[in-house]
Amino acid sequence: MTALLAASSIACELEADEVREQDLFAPDLDPDEREPHPVVEKLGPDAPQIEDAFGAQEPCAEGALCEGIALEDFAARNLVNGGKKTRGSNSQLIIPRNILLADVNNDGVSEFIQYASNKLFVSKTDYEKTGVAHLYMPRPIKRVITGDFGGSHYDQTCVITEDNAFACFAASPDHKDLWWWFTQGSFVGDNEDSIVGDFDGDGRDDILVYPKAGGAYRMYSVKGSFGFDPTPTWIPGNLAGAAPAGLRVRAGDFNGDGRDDVLVINSWRQVVVYASAWDGTNNTFWWAWTSVGNFVGTNEEATIARIDNDAVDDLVLRDTSTGATRFRKVEYGNGTPPAIAVTTGQIDVSANTKLFWGALRGPLSETGAAYRDDAMVYNLSSNMFHRADARWDGAQLTYWWRTPSRRRTTTAAGRRSRPSPGSFSSAGSPMSSAHPISTASTPT
Repeated sequence: MTALLAASSIACELEADEVREQDLFAPDLDPDEREPHPVVEKLGPDAPQIEDAFGAQEPCAEGALCEGIALEDFAARNLVNGGKKTRGSNSQLIIPRNILLADVNNDGVSEFIQYASNKLFVSKTDYEKTGVAHLYMPRPIKRVITGDFGGSHYDQTCVITEDNAFACFAASPDHKDLWWWFTQGSFVGDNEDSIVGDFDGDGRDDILVYPKAGGAYRMYSVKGSFGFDPTPTWIPGNLAGAAPAGLRVRAGDFNGDGRDDVLVINSWRQVVVYASAWDGTNNTFWWAWTSVGNFVGTNEEATIARIDNDAVDDLVLRDTSTGATRFRKVEYGNGTPPAIAVTTGQIDVSANTKLFWGALRGPLSETGAAYRDDAMVYNLSSNMFHRADARWDGAQLTYWWRTPSRRRTTTAAGRRSRPSPGSFSSAGSPMSSAHPISTASTPT
């Protein structure tokens, strides 16, 4: 019996160095049938009105806080994602071409988000790259931040536009649209990183802001029905001592207590872990341990994922020049975090690649299916994605992938043919296809 199809490889042929508005694909529509939308024009000093499933809404003054639909009004009616915790965005780990992975429509599986100019599109990470939703902002988007800010077990999508409006959206009850939640002035500067995680353990993600040039950390949270404010009863604690320029900052629950901790890689290439804690008065960070120097390789990029099917996040180190990948527990190990006994399996380990993680496969009834994250490798040379799902091969935890799809071709007349199933548009935007997924056998 043919086993479940384990993974897909997503091929894309990217030609431009920048993501252009015309490269984005309007889901399920041919170019001549795309929904018309007004050209973005320069507006006045007020923050823009947001395109909204409920129709027109009142504009809010610059820096003011305006509320749309109450998240609680529809979040409880959405599908339950089986308890899998979403992982918020990190501006230090953005996929090239302005792409992010997030569970936008509350189906328990990560979707692609891509934005350019004033447009944002959401597509599935399945073989067909099925369109899910789209959003047009009146002004160009300069940053997207995702996280479970409402405590609803899926990701809300917040965009910062060029006028520094910070607008957040959530999935509609039928999961087919992004509904406006609220708009306020942005609290994240262009020269600052945003690291999302549930740092105070209330079941809602917070945004930790880190100045790239060094300086004090700040944290913001949604504590009411809408709107970010400085996180109450929070102080940086020992994290205040880790504030020089050029740090790599990651979030993850490294001790299984339900609170996200912070992992920092410093200029000595040491791993430094700060545990999120309550000190009796404030939520804060306490220094936990520091690794030996040069533990992280010169060309290694650090990501956080669940590798070995427990409720604790792990550290993944991947050499972007060679593709060599190491799985490590976030434990002291006498200064050397111990290796995890999980094979990389069929994860693409080509040179000049980057590794990202998401929930890509949905629930499975097999060993290792509860917690593990799936891999999405981006090849910087070919601008192709290769997906590998976390699976059990009957003897060990591993990763499976699918044969790459064909790229788009050029006809004799010089016109480009329609991309084959599983391919990307010229800017890496997921494209929809009516063709069925081809079947393939995988280990059982």
